[in-house]
Amino acid sequence: MDLVYELTRLDLEFRHDTPKSWFCTASQKLNYQNKRAVDGTTFKRVSGDRFAKKDYGTTVFPAWMEG
Repeated sequence: MDLVYELTRLDLEFRHDTPKSWFCTASQKLNYQNKRAVDGTTFKRVSGDRFAKKDYGTTVFPAWMEG
């Protein structure tokens, strides 16, 4: 498991939606990811030409995100 990557993900997630008990939530999420890494079951990352060439429509950003 890439701990730096997972902690960065949690930091971004918690910035937008802070849980009541951040330590417990972070611990559970890291435990889940660690078990998946040990099992060899990982998330499949999508990349390549077939993914990039598809039309997924227009992305609409919320007003608070515009600059």
